[in-house]
Amino acid sequence: MKLSYKQITDFEDFFSIKDQWNDLVKSTQIDHAFLRHEWFENWIKYLKPKGRLVIHTAWDIDKLVAIAPLQIVRETRKKIPLRLLSFMSSSVTPRNSFIIDASIDPRPFYEHIFSTPGWEIAELKSIEAESPTTKGLLNYLEDKKKFVIEDGLQSPYEIFESDWDTHLKNRSKNYKNDFRKCFNRLKKTDNYKIFCIDTFDVFEQYYDSLIKVSGHSWKAKEGTDLKSSTQLQDFYKNFTQVASKDGLFLVYVLIINSDIVAFNYYLRHNNDLVAIRSDYNEEFSYFMPGTILHLKCLQDNMDAGKRWEYDLTGNVSAYKLKFVKNIRKHLNITVAGTHLLSKLLVSIKDRIAKRNISKLAGK
Repeated sequence: MKLSYKQITDFEDFFSIKDQWNDLVKSTQIDHAFLRHEWFENWIKYLKPKGRLVIHTAWDIDKLVAIAPLQIVRETRKKIPLRLLSFMSSSVTPRNSFIIDASIDPRPFYEHIFSTPGWEIAELKSIEAESPTTKGLLNYLEDKKKFVIEDGLQSPYEIFESDWDTHLKNRSKNYKNDFRKCFNRLKKTDNYKIFCIDTFDVFEQYYDSLIKVSGHSWKAKEGTDLKSSTQLQDFYKNFTQVASKDGLFLVYVLIINSDIVAFNYYLRHNNDLVAIRSDYNEEFSYFMPGTILHLKCLQDNMDAGKRWEYDLTGNVSAYKLKFVKNIRKHLNITVAGTHLLSKLLVSIKDRIAKRNISKLAGK
């Protein structure tokens, strides 16, 4: 199969391949909402990437068969200014991936990407370790490039097939106690309500209240709350509007005594839920609002009688492991460009990484 390649560097060209982009995502084993065109479209529009777009695409005549959603960002490493090739991602992005049709040999596509000039080092972060796409990338790099692999995010998740009663029966005593405790506390209030938003009209009606909740969360101390960032506000609002057309989002909301006190925002695609934001008003922490919303979401989806995945993203924590049992490992891969300096910097990084591994092994 002889492929042709096109590099997309402006928004107009990017927008023109929306349908082909989503068709390709649907055909792959990494069919997730955060790889769809709508996600990147709103990420570019509202989160204002620091770099310039360098989206590589591969075509079999007029069929899109591969996408590398990349950007070039100017940053420094070891006090040396560099042009870094990286994924189009930020703190809102659950994980990254190339998007490649399983029927093609990916090596010519990777060769095209890494031989295109304009960058010194590629930093490919948060790639799912066990993905076939990642394995194909590593097979290519083994033969061709100087690169370093480091451990990335360790994200908690679980695939469920049981109903809620069976699930609860098989869970730990602490899990059952948490379930009873938080709902018993709720029952002591004058009134409470847990509901799920799955349309944009309802989301828009409550959005100002959700922003207010975020402003009273622990994230406000770090400046990562929605109230502190109009860019994040615009991203979530506009992505939700577009995503609602295909049912790509859910928001669980907790109200106590007429006040909205917590919400969980999920990406929904096929039978998977990916939690990308969970905020609660710290004044109501006694009621364990985050735990309540996770448990309610789990219960609702188990009672629907389907096989589905609950992905809590980010890094592993004792809190997240209360709800799910498995860990999805991610890798951060650094690739040297053709410049001698690039190879030197990656070699230094490689030595440091190996030294750290040796220290850990010696403990």
